[in-house]
Formats: sequence, C-alpha cells, structure tokens
Amino acid sequence: MKAIDQRLAQNAEQKRGLIQNEEGKRLFETALELTKNYPWLMETSAKWNATQLNEFYVQAKGLAMEADDPINWVTDFPTPPSDDLISLAASKAGHILAYLKNATKQMIQRQQTALEQLAQIHIKGVPPQSKSDWNLVFKAMERERAIHSFREAVLKPMVTREDWPEDAILDVRDDGRARIKPDILSILHSAFFVKAFAFSPDMSLT
Repeated sequence: MKAIDQRLAQNAEQKRGLIQNEEGKRLFETALELTKNYPWLMETSAKWNATQLNEFYVQAKGLAMEADDPINWVTDFPTPPSDDLISLAASKAGHILAYLKNATKQMIQRQQTALEQLAQIHIKGVPPQSKSDWNLVFKAMERERAIHSFREAVLKPMVTREDWPEDAILDVRDDGRARIKPDILSILHSAFFVKAFAFSPDMSLT
C-alpha cells in the first residue's frame, strides 16, 4: 500500500510539473477547448480508458478519405450496396470474392434488380467502361459498406446512449452516402492525448 501511495504521489507531482511547462500548458488549454466545444466527447472520454478512445480514433481514421479521392467520383448506386451488386462490380473488375459464390446463388431471384442498379452507376457522370473503372466502382462500394457498418454498429449506439451528434462525425450526402468529417479526426486525436496524459504524465504531445 505504501508503494502504491508513493507512485500516486509521484504521478501527481509529475503532472504539476508538466502543467508548468509549455507542453503542459498546451495540453491544459486543449482540454479546456475540448470541454467547451465537444462536451459530449469529453463526457464519454471520462468513462473510457485511453485504449478505447484510441481504438475509436483509429477506426474512424481508417474510414476517412481525402475530398479528391477518386472513390468520390463514383455515383448512383444504393446505400448500402448489396452483395449481389458488389459481386457484379467485382466480376467486371476481374475480382473473385470469397462471398461471390453465395451472392451468385441469391442472384437467381435478385439478378435483374442488381443488373438494373449496375447500369445506373456513373464515374464523373459517365458509365464505367474498363476494368480499371469497375475496380474503382468496386472499391467505392466496399468503402460505402464499411462506412455503413461503422455508422450502424458503432456510431448510432453512441448517438443513442451518449447523446453524440452524428453530424459532428459524419457528413451525409443527399444520396445517403456518408463520409467521416476530416476535422473530427484531429479532435479525437487531441482527446486521446488528454486522456492518455492522466495515465502517463511524461508522454510527449506528438
């Protein structure tokens, strides 16, 4: 017990020392700014450990993409895309998917719908022609399905349980397709460092 008390006292002393230097002051100001502008995130952060917060950040970052990513050129397919539709696009791109066999069996009943949806897809307003075009379509569909899964399985529970504003995380277009907002990544990254500081006061803010 005495050893634990000594470690706690040392930890508290390290924090007091860090707050007095420039890096510590910057972290303290960041914490105040997050609390003021993103109270919902900081309330959840108080319940999560640093690992949970970092895992959410990494997941969101993995789904984010630049505004000029060619995937954004692909339009006019339903959200989320079905296995049937993805399989057709994959076939045209020259891919063989692990679920292609099962999806093909289901196409016996839904093939016409999938084919009609496939015919409506455009890249920059032009129907895809080459395997390269269809590969881009395939990637766009795979990304869209991943975003949809993240929204349904991860984000919506946070909206319901923790009162998170979904529009702070996602930018949802008129066609229903969603994108991770670039600015939220830096916010999540900052929140992680504020949280991690509570456990490791000698860490560097990089």
